[in-house]
Amino acid sequence: MDAARLNQEQAFNQGPEDSDRFQVGDTVLVTHPSRRLSKLQPYLLGPYSVTTRANDVYTLLSATSGQERTYHGSRLRRYDASMTPDLRLVAATDDNSYLVECIVEHKTGPTKTAWSFLVRWDGYPDCDEWLPYSEVKDLEALDDYLEANPDLAL
Repeated sequence: MDAARLNQEQAFNQGPEDSDRFQVGDTVLVTHPSRRLSKLQPYLLGPYSVTTRANDVYTLLSATSGQERTYHGSRLRRYDASMTPDLRLVAATDDNSYLVECIVEHKTGPTKTAWSFLVRWDGYPDCDEWLPYSEVKDLEALDDYLEANPDLAL
């Protein structure tokens, strides 16, 4: 009985080895919390960059949204970032989102909430789309567009 208890403690109460720990700046993937919703979804989500670590709890930065999320270390897997020239393109595929290359044009309105911007999607030059200010207000592309057009005042 004691041997079984000791065996069980060793098998189930092990923490991650030092080699399994991730350092700040490492690139990782995250497992789904329970199971994938469909067989077409990837097994792992990401990639993310490790920003902080407290024991086995890691704060990760999303390459596409810039949001930070916290995960337990048991859900993380190493990612070889040297195989990918731009992590944002890989992450955008997972998020079912697209990256904005630049803002091409704008239409004004009586208030800034009525403004709209012609967005060029990265990798889709023939699919420009008009978006309202509310959808572009936090984009780096808007900052770049406003710098290039100093006569605009939002």
